[in-house]
Amino acid sequence: MHRKGMTTALTAALLSGAAAFGWYQWGSVLQAVAPSASAQSATAQPLTAEGLSAALRARLETVRAAMAEAQGPALAALLRQQDGILRALAAPAASLAEAEETRALLSGIQSSYGSAPPAGSEAALEALGAGDIAGSAALFSDIRAQAEAEIRRAAEAAFGLGKIAAAQSDLAAAAGFYSRAAELAGRSLYFKEAERSFLQSGQAAAALALGDRYVAATQREFGPTSPEFAEALSQVGQTLLANGRAEDAQKLIRRAIQVGAQSPGEKPEAQAQRLSNLGAILRASGRAAEAEPLFRQAIAIDQQAPNGVYPDTAIRLANLASLLQAAGRLEEAEAYYDAALKANREAYGPTHPDLFTRLTGLADIRVLRGKKEAAIPLYLEAATAVRDSLGPYHPDFTKRLSVLAGGLRNSDAYPEAEVLYREVLDRIEARSGKDHADYGRALNNLGLLLRDAGETRSATEVFEQAVLILNAALGINHADSRTVAANLAALQAR
Repeated sequence: MHRKGMTTALTAALLSGAAAFGWYQWGSVLQAVAPSASAQSATAQPLTAEGLSAALRARLETVRAAMAEAQGPALAALLRQQDGILRALAAPAASLAEAEETRALLSGIQSSYGSAPPAGSEAALEALGAGDIAGSAALFSDIRAQAEAEIRRAAEAAFGLGKIAAAQSDLAAAAGFYSRAAELAGRSLYFKEAERSFLQSGQAAAALALGDRYVAATQREFGPTSPEFAEALSQVGQTLLANGRAEDAQKLIRRAIQVGAQSPGEKPEAQAQRLSNLGAILRASGRAAEAEPLFRQAIAIDQQAPNGVYPDTAIRLANLASLLQAAGRLEEAEAYYDAALKANREAYGPTHPDLFTRLTGLADIRVLRGKKEAAIPLYLEAATAVRDSLGPYHPDFTKRLSVLAGGLRNSDAYPEAEVLYREVLDRIEARSGKDHADYGRALNNLGLLLRDAGETRSATEVFEQAVLILNAALGINHADSRTVAANLAALQAR
């Protein structure tokens, strides 16, 4: 029996969680939930990749506009949203499947309560039907209250709220709701999402506290040789690593690999990722010789995929390339960086956030190998990728353009580098003004470029301006001020 307005300890606890986490503050990435047959639940036309992409792009414009004024935690939440939207846009088929699954989950929860929708919930119902999860928050708050006497349903409602908070990029709130669902119902899925969200929100200790229970619940539900059990072992291994327990993490991931190898239903990419993760742990602990064969095993699995590419194949290829580069095996490393870039292009579109990393990795090693002309178009493409994926208000926007300008400078592409350095200056001026220390540092970079290009007079003027700004902003004894003054003095002494 459902009695609206009844408040129990369970309901109060859930409500207090919502208030404490402030989960309702940020806009959703517009994931979606499937329509319900109930007249009292959300109804919607079938989702399409085109419709979802249009909604995501509209949300991206809203997020980027908000970034212009946001600071601190508000900016961090917006950055998480932007990253999620870009990754969703880069993989439209996977995003549509996830949207349909999430819409089905939330609509199923909502429609299972036969009572009429609460007063004032029309907008929430409309938002849910349109696939806007964040906009359905008010409706699910009421559902949670109706579920006060039914533990299982209360857990489902809490899990639904976790999905909403995750869609809003409020990972701490999502972790709180998932954790409450796990406490109520003890399901493997609830522990999985709680542990993952705690870890992603920087609460590594809280994630680890759930680890044993997650593993136990998964073994109980699915069995000790199931893909789900291997996944649980691997995820908790990553949590151990985040807590500084690398040896324990290595042991658990090795166990996950063994379970995955025995499981007939295991997904090949999951096993490839575990091998790569173990290799990364070994390499970080100075055991590169042991890491290399693991990276190669992972890549061999990737090569069996349709078109030879899984969504994270590029990461695994780049891991091996980085190891080879550190070992001085530059020719091999270049081949794997090239393969990583091709895999990224195959799996995702041009706005994927990782494209910058793949392009610069290949460009940098080409410069190291003396192939400067071959590096230049990669740096220029990476600049376009930065503009398309980050937008001008992202805090890393000017940093990445500066890195690319430095790469072009090292490639002797002075005119192209100057364009980027001046774009950085314009962006810093618009954001912080010409008196800011960052503007002085950017001037120093431009001065170095002009010096290398043989434009001594222009370089001298730029260095002089940089010295004045940094001395005023930081003081004459600051390391940056002294560095730029030394650059000026060296140029004048020529």
